Amino acid sequence: MTESAPPRQIQIYDPIDDISKNVTGDAIDGNTCMHVATKLSSSRPGNFIYKFLREDNTAASADMNVNATSTSTRSFQYSPGAGKFACVNRLLILVLDTGIEPALFGGLTALTNGVKITCNDTDGSELIDFTDGDAINSNAEWVHLAGTDNPITDSGVGPGIDELAVRWTIGKAGSSLFLKETQSIRFEIRDDLSGLTEFRAMVQGVNGDL
Repeated sequence: MTESAPPRQIQIYDPIDDISKNVTGDAIDGNTCMHVATKLSSSRPGNFIYKFLREDNTAASADMNVNATSTSTRSFQYSPGAGKFACVNRLLILVLDTGIEPALFGGLTALTNGVKITCNDTDGSELIDFTDGDAINSNAEWVHLAGTDNPITDSGVGPGIDELAVRWTIGKAGSSLFLKETQSIRFEIRDDLSGLTEFRAMVQGVNGDL
């Protein structure tokens, strides 16, 4: 009988207790991950995450108002990087455009293909589809992720420019999203969004070393 491999141990330094702790890798997720990382960030401000989703997870632009199609998609993502883990608690999404209405996307006609939002493994395979196959095609559909935290207001940026501010708190679903190394949270753009004034998303949470 073949014995299964023992669970991988991850060592995390806890500056509160000033000791290193071994924790089973598969156990560091959800609230456990958030608890450990929060203790890290309480004495290490550098452990907070304030990162825009960026194209192909590089230093490229964070502006998601780009031209794409269903066969020529463009991906904007965040991953913690080699030797790191992250607990993503929420995303703050901003759309600026003229004439924003619930049935539109920004001020554009509702999208044909929609913005696909996923969590992906290190090999690019899909771990979670946050919109259950339907994608985000209109401003109103952000409600599936953010509930009522998506008001449309006058942005004050310029004449006629409206603002759609979406606060998607993943932690309200039960726990934060645990990512390790090159696992990612991803927005896949599959329509021409170049007509939008602005479209960005910022990731917030905490991270630590594996």
